[in-house]
Amino acid sequence: MRTSLMTLGLLTACTTLPADEADPTPKCDGVLQEEEGAVIDGTFDRDNDGFKDADAPGCADVYAQLDCNDDNPNIRPDVAETLCNGVDDDCNEITEDNFDNDGDGSNNCEDCDDTDERMWPGNTEICWDSVDNDCDAIIDNECGANYNGTFEISPAPLYSCALGVMNIDFDQLAVVYNPPEVTMYNVGGIQPGTMSGTIDNVGYFYLEKEVILGTVAACDEYYRLFGTFTDADHFDGTLQALYSGFCLNCAFQEWTFTGTRIDATY
Repeated sequence: MRTSLMTLGLLTACTTLPADEADPTPKCDGVLQEEEGAVIDGTFDRDNDGFKDADAPGCADVYAQLDCNDDNPNIRPDVAETLCNGVDDDCNEITEDNFDNDGDGSNNCEDCDDTDERMWPGNTEICWDSVDNDCDAIIDNECGANYNGTFEISPAPLYSCALGVMNIDFDQLAVVYNPPEVTMYNVGGIQPGTMSGTIDNVGYFYLEKEVILGTVAACDEYYRLFGTFTDADHFDGTLQALYSGFCLNCAFQEWTFTGTRIDATY
């Protein structure tokens, strides 16, 4: 009997760690430590959402999915990503929070239409293209009246000089307007060609064209067109033609006329 008790004492001594070697400190290792309470690695799930802290040492070696924000139960691997909130909701960096489908430099969170590269916040509004280019919910804002189109001129200016080299003979003017810039060119005849200028917010326009050839036997031309749109379909205008240099019998000319739109373009 004495022999059995001695043997049992020896076995007990071999299977019990000394008190100074025991480590009850919680470790993220899939084993229940003394200070973890009743839940294995429970201290590594501060928000109690069922996922361990990705920043805690050792957790990645034990658990396939980890919590990228262990202080917020709404952020965890099993939730759907919420777009445009600036948060990695599902703890997966591959899942996009925002994207740019149309490649215009503005992501879907800011872009009013992420399928149209003509539309993005801060873009310049293009008049009369039926598109909200700057994403301010107003199409063609600050564009004013649309003067684009072809206008019939009455009375039509008529003048020829320099043996027909200078020939003004047209009864229509085409208008291309992109506020505040405008170009007008004659339909028919040779001169004056395309003139460039501006239209202000009350309809006053001023355009000019200068052709300086710079040679001794050259006729330099200068044209000035100005007037006022009384409405989008009508204007009162004055055309002036000035010549200098070798222009034979060319002399200053001036015509006043009215324009009536016969074909509108947008």
